[in-house]
Amino acid sequence: MNPTYVNIYIPHMDGSITKSIMYDTFHYHKIGSIEYIDIHARQNSNGRIYKFAFVSIYLYDTTEAYAFQINIENHLGGFPFVYREPRYWEIKKYISYHDRMLELWKKLNTDFTKECNDDYKMMEREISGLTMNEIY
Repeated sequence: MNPTYVNIYIPHMDGSITKSIMYDTFHYHKIGSIEYIDIHARQNSNGRIYKFAFVSIYLYDTTEAYAFQINIENHLGGFPFVYREPRYWEIKKYISYHDRMLELWKKLNTDFTKECNDDYKMMEREISGLTMNEIY
């Protein structure tokens, strides 16, 4: 197994979670060492404080780290990482704003192109039908 970096996004954590807790958690679970962490606090509609984080982790050469990396790649919508039973963090692969916008543009462009092609085919059929009716 080759050690590598992973960039993750944790959209919701308890307001009491600190950088120190996160460093210790990923080390304790044999996942890796945090190289970069950016934690932000927010308040939900009920007035409770929660946090979210962007994290870069240098993965250890362990089966736990390998499984963690596979989960990130296979579950783009996120997966639960149990850090202290029954508590967990939803872990998502971090995708930069630029890459998210690029994917959105590709999807919209593909949808628009398909719609134009469908309209063109429908117009061809209508024109073909008009021509055939005029002949008879």
